[in-house]
Amino acid sequence: MKVMGLKILDMKRIKFKQPKLYWAIIAVFFIIIWVVGFPKKHKRLIRKSVAGMLKDGDNSSMICKNTMIIGENDIKVINKHSTEITSREGIKEVKVYDDMILIYLSGFTAHIVPTRYLTKENKEDLLDKLDIFRNMTMIQ
Repeated sequence: MKVMGLKILDMKRIKFKQPKLYWAIIAVFFIIIWVVGFPKKHKRLIRKSVAGMLKDGDNSSMICKNTMIIGENDIKVINKHSTEITSREGIKEVKVYDDMILIYLSGFTAHIVPTRYLTKENKEDLLDKLDIFRNMTMIQ
């Protein structure tokens, strides 16, 4: 019995004793497969997650008409379900694009103000009011 065990152990040593380059090539191969397939898997995961959230129930509080009131020290966002007040210190950054203005509250959360329906004067007035907030960045 001991002899059989030693033979099996010896066979494993011989069988799996491959050069390091062999295992490095296999590792690189699997990394390439993962890197190529990751974007598709990630998009599928996000789609599935969003579809599940939208199917779960009433999302009218997320997708509805909002009114933004910009004051001296805060921004109020009012819709028919809730009112959100953000203080001046809570605003991390304001970024201006051609088609929208993003008011970042954190790295993941932002108020999105579409500018396609604003006249040039309204947009300039809004930017003047937002100019009092820190780190305003214009992006073309």
